[in-house]
Amino acid sequence: MDLGADEFEESLPLLQELVQEADFVGLDIEFTGLRSNLSGPQQISLFDLPSEWYLKTRQSVQQFTICQIGLSVFSAIEGEANKYIAHSCNFFLFPTTFGILDSEFSFQASSVQFLNQYGFNYNKFLKNGIPYMNEEQEKKIRHDILTGNWRVRSSPDKDQIKAVIDKVTRWLDLAKEGDWMTLPGIAGFQAFEVQLVLRQALPDIWTVLKDEGVVVKKVSKQHRWYLQNTSCDRESCWKEKILLSARGFSVFFQMLVKAQKPLVGHNMMMDLLHLHEKFFRPLPESYDQFKQNIHSLFPVLIDTKNVTKDIWKEMNFPRVSNLSEVYEVLNSDLNPTKNSGPEIVHASRCEKYVKTKCPHEAAYDAFLCGSVLLKVAHLLLQKIHGIDPVPESSFPQYLDVLAPYVNQVNLIRAGVPKIRAERPEGVPGPPDPVHLPVPLLEALPRRQLRAPSLWHSDCLGPSRVHLRKIWSLSAARPPAATLRSPCSLEGVLGVFV
Repeated sequence: MDLGADEFEESLPLLQELVQEADFVGLDIEFTGLRSNLSGPQQISLFDLPSEWYLKTRQSVQQFTICQIGLSVFSAIEGEANKYIAHSCNFFLFPTTFGILDSEFSFQASSVQFLNQYGFNYNKFLKNGIPYMNEEQEKKIRHDILTGNWRVRSSPDKDQIKAVIDKVTRWLDLAKEGDWMTLPGIAGFQAFEVQLVLRQALPDIWTVLKDEGVVVKKVSKQHRWYLQNTSCDRESCWKEKILLSARGFSVFFQMLVKAQKPLVGHNMMMDLLHLHEKFFRPLPESYDQFKQNIHSLFPVLIDTKNVTKDIWKEMNFPRVSNLSEVYEVLNSDLNPTKNSGPEIVHASRCEKYVKTKCPHEAAYDAFLCGSVLLKVAHLLLQKIHGIDPVPESSFPQYLDVLAPYVNQVNLIRAGVPKIRAERPEGVPGPPDPVHLPVPLLEALPRRQLRAPSLWHSDCLGPSRVHLRKIWSLSAARPPAATLRSPCSLEGVLGVFV
């Protein structure tokens, strides 16, 4: 399903309901460019620390913009065992041009060619893109509108407004009280903009937005006062409607943040940077502040690039990292849980991808992200339980088995392969897990294994290990314990016995 400015507002209630009822949301974003052509010390280096990488990439995020966001909302189907429905939607976006807001952004030739190669519709982006703004921009616009200091600033808008005022003024000279005229072809928040200017400029008219356009009616000054102060279209409410329309996709972004659902992407660091810059606040200079902000917006992030890159080391799979290739491998006979894993169906209005592959279309890639997540989680769950099919698999179980990967975001072209989104830089965290098989645990004294629990260790020194419980499973006894290297296996066994 594709949504532009014309269809967006009427779709908001449905979108809100879908997100509130979702188990998780897949995300992918397409941009007008990826990286500025920086030189010298500003160029991205394989030796960059995460904080250095962030500051360099921040400049590119400020230079380019989003042209398409894809979301795929996954929900478990009630009454169906391990079956999910995916609502996938493309949102074409274009920065708000309203009042003082007139954004500047760049196109990168290679990015344009790349999207053209995959059939991207630039007309939908440029002509019918959904407006958006971040919180700082919203504060400026809100202040100007509510205090009456709002002005048309951009040249195209000024030309359009001038033509509209001239047309209405000529009509007023001949019109009688009660007469009305229609201004066709004006829709979206620009219709509110036109009405605001007309009401400010002409004291003897009233305006109403209808399906056919903006309707202008000649009224007396007394009737105008009455309409402004007593109707459901009174000015204070009406100005809030203007703000709502001008905010556009940012309204839905706030719904997504409020829902606090797990957000799933593939190699999603650039996506997170743009989400912060375009819909929340301008990217801070502090890398730690950025991570803190992102973690407050989206407490549960899962990067399928990071997950698959890690488990590929243990599985007999081809070493692929491209999202489409990862999806194909997990749907092939190479995956031992191919026939027992979760079933995923497309929603009725989102059936485009049932038979059609659309790589690098944002909603399609978002759907692949969600599908890869479910299939990988099922594979990990089967590995822990040692049986297939795993009885009564559920998304909470999948989320449990993915816990070691939550909030680990892949980083490309940097000195480290990933970052921890929830932890300030320099604060040590647990290294990657090494799973102890069930037979080894069965050899340990029962009194030391408090079922149903899963444990991990934090290294306190060369041979000293501290164990703590991190979550419970529904199994009668733990199928595995997790050892955090570089602690020795002997050290852990010494604690148990």
